[in-house]
Amino acid sequence: MKIFSATLIFLFIVNVSVGQSYFKPILESDLTLSNRNQRSIIPNKYSVAQLDINAIKNYLTQNVSADGDYKKITLFNPAGEMEEYVVKEVKMMEDGIAARYPNIRTYKGYNPHNKRAKINLGISNTGFYATVASPGASYSIDRYADKEDRFYISYFLSDFVDENAMSYTCGTLASEIKESELSVSTRSTGENLPLRTYRFALACTGEFGAFYGPSKEDVLGEMMKSVNRMNQALENDFAIRLIIVDENDQLIFSDADTDPYPDGNTGGTLLSENTKVISDRIGFANFDIGHVYTRGCDDTGGIAFIRSACSGNKGGGVTCHYSNDITAMAIRVAAHEVGHQLGSNHTFNNCNGNESSSTAYEPGSGSTIMSYGGLCGSELNVVGVADDYYHVSSLIEITEYTRAFFGNNCATLVETTNNIPEVNIPIEGGFSIPISTPFELTGIATDDPEDELTYNWEQFNLGPKATPGEPVDNSPLFISAYPNTSPTRVFPKIESIITNVYDKTEVLPTYDRDLNFQFIARDNNTESGGVAWEEIEFYASSSAGPFLVSFPDSAVTVHAGEEIEITWEVANTDNDIINCQSVDIFLSTDGGFTYDYPILTGTPNDGIEKIFVPNVVTTQARFKIKAANNIFFDISNQNITIEEAENPGFIFTYSPSYTRNCVPDDIVLDFGSEALLDFSEDISFKVTSGIVEGMEVNFDKNVINPGESNSATISFSDPSISGIIKLDIEAQTTSDTVRRSITLDLLSSDFSDIAAVTPLLGSSGNVVSSQFTWLPDSDASEYTFKISDNPSFREDLSGYLYEFSTQDTFLNLPDILSKNTVYYWTVIGVNECVESAPSEIYTFATESVSCSTYEYNDVPLGISQSGVITIDMPIEVIGEGQVKDVNIQKIRGSHSWVSELKGELTSPAGTKVLLFNKKCGNQSDFNAGFDDDALTGITCPLNQGKFYQPEEKLDTFIGEDIAGKWLFSLTDTKVGNGGSVQEYTLELCSNAVLENPYIVNNIEMPLPSGVGRRISSDFLLSEDDNNTNDELVYTLVSLPENGMLLINNDTLYVGSQFSQLDIDNLSLRYSNNGEGDNDYFKFTVEDGEGGWIALTTFDIVIDNNTVLGVDEISQLAFDIFPNPASGHFSIVFDGIQDNLNVSLVDVAGRKIKHSILTRNDQLEVNITGIQKGIYFVVVESDQYKGVRKIVVE
Repeated sequence: MKIFSATLIFLFIVNVSVGQSYFKPILESDLTLSNRNQRSIIPNKYSVAQLDINAIKNYLTQNVSADGDYKKITLFNPAGEMEEYVVKEVKMMEDGIAARYPNIRTYKGYNPHNKRAKINLGISNTGFYATVASPGASYSIDRYADKEDRFYISYFLSDFVDENAMSYTCGTLASEIKESELSVSTRSTGENLPLRTYRFALACTGEFGAFYGPSKEDVLGEMMKSVNRMNQALENDFAIRLIIVDENDQLIFSDADTDPYPDGNTGGTLLSENTKVISDRIGFANFDIGHVYTRGCDDTGGIAFIRSACSGNKGGGVTCHYSNDITAMAIRVAAHEVGHQLGSNHTFNNCNGNESSSTAYEPGSGSTIMSYGGLCGSELNVVGVADDYYHVSSLIEITEYTRAFFGNNCATLVETTNNIPEVNIPIEGGFSIPISTPFELTGIATDDPEDELTYNWEQFNLGPKATPGEPVDNSPLFISAYPNTSPTRVFPKIESIITNVYDKTEVLPTYDRDLNFQFIARDNNTESGGVAWEEIEFYASSSAGPFLVSFPDSAVTVHAGEEIEITWEVANTDNDIINCQSVDIFLSTDGGFTYDYPILTGTPNDGIEKIFVPNVVTTQARFKIKAANNIFFDISNQNITIEEAENPGFIFTYSPSYTRNCVPDDIVLDFGSEALLDFSEDISFKVTSGIVEGMEVNFDKNVINPGESNSATISFSDPSISGIIKLDIEAQTTSDTVRRSITLDLLSSDFSDIAAVTPLLGSSGNVVSSQFTWLPDSDASEYTFKISDNPSFREDLSGYLYEFSTQDTFLNLPDILSKNTVYYWTVIGVNECVESAPSEIYTFATESVSCSTYEYNDVPLGISQSGVITIDMPIEVIGEGQVKDVNIQKIRGSHSWVSELKGELTSPAGTKVLLFNKKCGNQSDFNAGFDDDALTGITCPLNQGKFYQPEEKLDTFIGEDIAGKWLFSLTDTKVGNGGSVQEYTLELCSNAVLENPYIVNNIEMPLPSGVGRRISSDFLLSEDDNNTNDELVYTLVSLPENGMLLINNDTLYVGSQFSQLDIDNLSLRYSNNGEGDNDYFKFTVEDGEGGWIALTTFDIVIDNNTVLGVDEISQLAFDIFPNPASGHFSIVFDGIQDNLNVSLVDVAGRKIKHSILTRNDQLEVNITGIQKGIYFVVVESDQYKGVRKIVVE
């Protein structure tokens, strides 16, 4: 890859102060032509002008600096109006060929009054040409007639439809890269964007050269006209420029009989020949992309190898010029075929074949460059002429190929200062909209201030082939919209909605289906066009819709200030799928195009609302009702007349009328007023009903004048308030009273109703596949369930941890829990306001099982080949209990034909289970185990030492007595082959009878405030009849609220463990932080054999009358201030201290900061940058320890 710098390439230098105009508008009837019939371009509409061709050539070519200065020039548009542009010469030919043909020049620029309007133009021996690409449409300036350089037409590209195009088809040949290797992802944004240039070898057949000749310069001039037009699209969408190679004039042929293309009228033949033709004449290494132009073809309108640029078939592109309009052909065919070479497939859904199923995103014929726009017949066409930009599918494919695959290998990178825009869709996908209801999508894009962005939204659904207007499954519904200045697209377009006109190119979904859209932003940068996109996915649901405005929906007349009732068809949009609980109401005064008057926001979606008509006079009023939390809407069908107010009075507005709020956060209500006909009475406010206990409403002003605004703040002292509350508010004057209701939808963050149901708290013997159930909380929208073998629920401390979110109040674990294990579980309530702190931690123990293995010792055993024989291998089991699990750990041996063997296990009760029977054909030997919980059934070969599920379930034995003879029988079912059994091992598990530990002492421990005390066995003692004190392990389930627990000066946290021996040795200490009257912590105890003590509380009483012995005190006295603190705080001791370790510890026991105090009575601690929350200040000496709580703000 080659990289060059273009730091100065786009410096803005203007040579003249006034735009030069060399065009003079004239009437078409005044034209004088040598041959009026020689016209190739006859658009439906156009304007005409006369050009001083020599003057414009002299102006554009004079005094040009090496950097290419900008020049002002004035051109005429299709309406005959003059428009000013600034243009500069740009390099589209390599230096050698440019020097040989100095009369061929190419330029680009923009409208200084609208930088989104970009122009490419050029001059040559054959005259002048220009194309302007601007938001919404593009237009061209071309010769009025062939071989005529005095008269020109200006026309929109959509106004020129060539009848010869109706027979155009495109051929494509297989990709050299697998489709799956290309990533269809969001375009990375914000990165620098170089201009990629490719050396373009453009050959032509003798048929083409003869038509556009006679000289090579004439032909090359027409070629450059085409390349310039292609570059306009390629640079804007991909930052790609094609540069004609130095020896390109060797590829121009003017005699069909002597050119190297035997058949110049067959595109498929030309495709197979062109790479060799170019390589033979200029060398394979001297071009990056090759193409050939010819006149009309018999088999196709164009053909190309997909993703062939920079590859062995890099000359694989053909354009058949069925039209004499080089400019139109450049976009309709050449840019299409080059698009294939650069990596893009077709993008249309249905055009009588040649669709690409993986990229068929456009309805019918499609409308973008890689479509067949206008070529598919009236039933399938969605446009008359394809537009001059690429669909997002093409953006993805070409960007990937030219950035990450072979197309990146031969590009030359020219550095620029441009960056790719950053795009964002401000709503999250996954929602649903009602069927047969309009909707709108809005994106956000940011870029360098000097760039002026354009936007479009494109549907991104693949589905079966369908006729436009008659979608099937997920086939596309909406045509691509031409990029414009608005980041919002209305579906269908607003004109169709206002006029109630059906358009087959934009049809609303009428059944359940997926809806995917891409938001695309183009920066239209003159150095290198930056483009970014982002996708959103949502759904149409037939459970609701159509959502309709029902009144006013006719040409009624109302008056300003009048109270009217707006109604609409909710159409089930308030169900759980659409979930539209509130709507916004807007007023338009221009017939429905814009909505400058918000009437109500967040009013309940109940189908009816009283409103005041705004104080505006219009005959073109329409109302729009839009989902407050969704994208769908409807507008009234006809214009409404609003006349002046009839009587003095006032308009009272308020917002919101509905609000969903998280308690205890405040709610602010805004009120507005407006006088009608000089009304001047004071307006007072009050709440007449709806205030509940724990809630307060305060108005900013009790009285206002008409025209003034007001507000009210709703505050909550009770965080448990929840549900729907209707607040009635009254605005009153001497002569009038207006009442309005505001709906408060309150969500609490108090989830105290959540409580465990099963397994029972502290229960033992639970099966390993237990179901978990809990009581619901009305304010929780979902629950986060956690289970672990450690109450910290931390991965680093847990052997097992599972977390799952659900809207149900029950859960079946996907995993089988371990036996003989204590588990901790909790349920966390979640809603849109908060994820609560975990509920109380619940505990249970799984069933206790004792497992033993038994080896059969009388091996090896021979398997005779002389007859059908059964070998019995009995194992006598002595013990008590019932079977809980049975597994064959191993059965290993040799045999020539394993498929002749059958294995069975019989219990002491006589129950028989078939393990395997005649498996694995002619394979030999066996080495396997059998377990119901194995991952798979029996697979061959059977000699890999793996575990398999037996043919019949081993759990058939569960519940039988374990004692007695367990018999494994191996039967050789055929004569003639023999072998031996080398090893057999059986595993049996039974329910175990456990001796649980028990509490001897659990006595509340008193101590004075602000000191510490060792917790001795006099206060806390557990014992077990068959376990020692060091085997009795405590697990800390909850921490003290007003202090800390420590073992040998190490801070404990939830999940920490200590033994009864630690307590006996006075190693466990509690340090009080000087707050609260009482404290406590919770724990469990396990003996390591499955026995346990369920969740237990140890109580601590703060009693300042308690007298402690010196050996019991474990506290340093100090104070901290300020508390709460921000930035820093100070620690002050009673006297000079030396060699003290000072730590700031979070509530999880993690050390955040550490300092050492040396011979001082005060220490300042910097807490800048520490997250807000509750922390502990821990001060330690060799013998004592002190703890204080601090709040960091």
